[in-house]
Amino acid sequence: MDYKLKQRLNRWCPPDLRKDYNMNNQPCFVENGNYPMRSDFHRVTNSNIDKTVRCFRCGQTGHFYKQCAEIRIKSKKKLNRDFERLSLFIQRKTCEKFPFFNLDDAEFRKATRANSIRIQVNLLQTSQTQILKEKVKLESVVDLIKEQLKENRKSLRQEIEFLKQENKTFKTKLQKSVSNNKNSQEEVDFLHDENNVLSVIVRDLKDQLADLEEKETLNKTSIGGLAARCLKLETENNALRHV
Repeated sequence: MDYKLKQRLNRWCPPDLRKDYNMNNQPCFVENGNYPMRSDFHRVTNSNIDKTVRCFRCGQTGHFYKQCAEIRIKSKKKLNRDFERLSLFIQRKTCEKFPFFNLDDAEFRKATRANSIRIQVNLLQTSQTQILKEKVKLESVVDLIKEQLKENRKSLRQEIEFLKQENKTFKTKLQKSVSNNKNSQEEVDFLHDENNVLSVIVRDLKDQLADLEEKETLNKTSIGGLAARCLKLETENNALRHV
């Protein structure tokens, strides 16, 4: 609520009398001494008037616009107006608490500029000190990194030399292994030739063995024939003896 309207309402109906007459909705007043008092409102009892009277808010009959019991909703325009007034009032009340409230605009601007310049100078000084501290820290870090790089270079050089020596040893071993492989290849070729010779000899021996087996079978058959012939001769000899 606007403070001007609030003052009017306080003059119109004081708070001590508002409690007693808060139930009456019709703003009808009677002068009683210094303060206006709210009179009791008597509703319309005539049935014809009760039927013809219509409220402009809810559209129902039986009561006037001021007697309507519906909730009164403010428009957006009024709500924005009240919000602006309330914000201005709060700003004025908050500004009264500051010590520079009674100063003029020019003095206030000078004071604010001086304060802002001092604040900026202080911020710059603090930032400068922080930058110097960070610079010192970074310089120490850079020195440490340089020392680490030197040590890493030394270690890498040593590793490279060690790897070179290992490479040389591996080369010598490889050459030896190649020479050994050549000798072994010669031995393999010699053994292969010997194997071929032995295979030829084995083949000849197998052929000879087959010939011997054939001869053995022939000898067995001839021995069997000779044995049968000997038996015949013995029988004939025995027969001749008995004659």
